Amino acid sequence: CMFLIVYTLFPLSSTMRLGIIVFLFGALLLLPVYLILALNPGDFTVHYIPHLHRITMNPVLMLLLIPAIYLQRRRLL
Repeated sequence: CMFLIVYTLFPLSSTMRLGIIVFLFGALLLLPVYLILALNPGDFTVHYIPHLHRITMNPVLMLLLIPAIYLQRRRLL
């Protein structure tokens, strides 16, 4: 759904490529870190699990793309 929202607002292939890169970053880097910390909780990692959950499981990274792309396009004009 977030890809559709980003594509609707900014219908460029470079924008979709950036969205895919951000999604892969979250899926391939942040998700394994989250799963390791969630399955092996310790005293130190308990504080980081909710924050990683918000970034990894919710479309926060993709939502942050919208204002970033808008400001970049505006600055280029």
